[in-house]
Amino acid sequence: MMKVYFDTLGCKINQYETQAVREQILMAGGEITEDICKADYFIINTCVVTETAERASLHKIRKALKDNPGVKVVVTGCLAEIPLKVKELEHVDFVFRNEEKKDLAFLLGFEKGKKEFAVSGLFGHKRSFLKIEDGCENSCAYCIVPFTRGKIESRPMQEIVKEAKRLSDNGYMEIVLTGINLGAYGQELDKDNNLPVVVENILQIENLGRLRLSSIEPEYITPKLLDVIAKSSGRVCPHLHIPLQSGDTNMLKLMNRKYSVEDYIFKLKLAKEKIKDLSITTDIIVGFPGETDKMFESSLELMKQQRFLKVHVFSYSDREGTKAALMKDKVPEAEKERRYKKMLLSSETKGREFVRTFIGKELEILVEGIERRKNKSIKGFSENYIKVNIEDGSERDIGNIVKVRLERVEKENYGRKI
Repeated sequence: MMKVYFDTLGCKINQYETQAVREQILMAGGEITEDICKADYFIINTCVVTETAERASLHKIRKALKDNPGVKVVVTGCLAEIPLKVKELEHVDFVFRNEEKKDLAFLLGFEKGKKEFAVSGLFGHKRSFLKIEDGCENSCAYCIVPFTRGKIESRPMQEIVKEAKRLSDNGYMEIVLTGINLGAYGQELDKDNNLPVVVENILQIENLGRLRLSSIEPEYITPKLLDVIAKSSGRVCPHLHIPLQSGDTNMLKLMNRKYSVEDYIFKLKLAKEKIKDLSITTDIIVGFPGETDKMFESSLELMKQQRFLKVHVFSYSDREGTKAALMKDKVPEAEKERRYKKMLLSSETKGREFVRTFIGKELEILVEGIERRKNKSIKGFSENYIKVNIEDGSERDIGNIVKVRLERVEKENYGRKI
């Protein structure tokens, strides 16, 4: 029996697709191992969205070969989409592009590996991702994803609902809808296929726990989508991840984003008015070519005003083939690091301020595991994505949604069951 070791970097889509390949291999009689030294195949699902992610992908390949020199290395994911990078990969046995993932098990010789490219769960997780869309056509100046993921391709509605039902039947209390450009779902189909309609259809599943939406670009935060969330009686989580990238409109233009700062603020205001207890997380890039101190301070000030639950801060790095890689006025590395640290520290402070507004309130926590660093308390995430350590929880709670009252906010958040 052939043994396979998996490693996955990057986005929720990569994690979903790794799970789909795992299930194909298991169905074909293969075995999954958590010990690289026992593996016949090492399948790595790579990421190149940042320079850091690319380096990590290459490091993991080298380490796998060091730990098990005889293992067959299989590279897929976005690194496999860049011909020059592929040529640099030494001692790699197979390279499969993203579009070949659905046939990867079969191509490796697992003859029964051809099945529906879908999942029945997510290994090692108490929530499951559900991919509904692939591809992005936005062409942001800094982003390599349109080159590695291609044009928008939306899954048929029937497939999505069927898979959501299967995940619910398998006991998953939270399903996360995800896509490379989630909000663009259906735009290549017809007007009756869009993200709000997907959500409405999934909400018809009787035993559905709760539904969460992953990252959505500002232009897709529509009144229709917000109304569907607001009217779902909490079945759609009151949490939106809406990428900002910069708090300066001129910088947004340089980045080739499709909105102004004013547009972004309006969308957030509308969302907060419609959805009770809404939390918002975001992405901000620091050190983009041409970013002045004033532009950075504008991003910092907007972040403070909006009081996001969490900010994913990225230090800009050139991605070969993008418009930004050819731009002049590059920000020195030391200055990028300074801005990164300042933005991260301020965002963490503001995030705690936001969480403190929930002290004394009831939260519904999906319990995901044990917080081993903190007296082995049980941990999980609320409907609005607040991470909470449940001090009186037990391992029996893992995988379930429990009601908790938030009691205190320090570097981490603590509560007790109601």
